[in-house]
Amino acid sequence: MKNGRLRFSLHLVAIAFILGIPWLLGTLIGPPLLADIAHRNDPPIAATDLRVQEATCRNFFFFVAADCTVAYAPVGALGPKRTLQSFHLGRQGGEPVVLVRSASDPTYVSTTLARDSLLNRTITFFVWCMFELAFLAFYVTYWLKLLTGRLSRRTV
Repeated sequence: MKNGRLRFSLHLVAIAFILGIPWLLGTLIGPPLLADIAHRNDPPIAATDLRVQEATCRNFFFFVAADCTVAYAPVGALGPKRTLQSFHLGRQGGEPVVLVRSASDPTYVSTTLARDSLLNRTITFFVWCMFELAFLAFYVTYWLKLLTGRLSRRTV
């Protein structure tokens, strides 16, 4: 009975992983990265009308990856704060965070850390995508073998 529960739990974890990683890629990593890529050739201008309220970088996966979040708001206004998020390979933190705008698009806001590590962030995005595709291929292959009878349930 324990073996069946363990197997069921592992399948739930695998399904959560298969569904969770695309959500992470699509909502947290993708849009800010695409915005920075679109404005990569624009000269950055310091956003003096904005102030950083909080900046944190969480290092995890044995310091292999970092998730940096910057919360900012207009200077002297009680408007809602906005956040910028970037995901990097390697340990991040300790650098000063400066908010910048694009010369051609004043609605675009980023940080010097995000713009300086654009190549790193792009590589991180593709590494995550390849990792997800490899895991998905392994999982689908496993189930196809199981369904076609080439893998017996007793060996699982």
